[in-house]
Amino acid sequence: MRMPDLRSTVGDERAYMMWFEANRKQKLTGKVDDPDSDSSYDWRGAYKGGAKPDASGTWPPQYKRVK
Repeated sequence: MRMPDLRSTVGDERAYMMWFEANRKQKLTGKVDDPDSDSSYDWRGAYKGGAKPDASGTWPPQYKRVK
């Protein structure tokens, strides 16, 4: 089994955190500072899927987690 390239993994994580922070500053990702602590939404899935909020600021429902 081939191990993932560490540089691309770290780069991907950095890009994800920058994406989340940019959306958080625009108040588009809710009130959490740590995306992994928000159990109501799959922010990593939204990032990987290229999701964006609509004009009202609502994110696509397929990334909302069921409680």
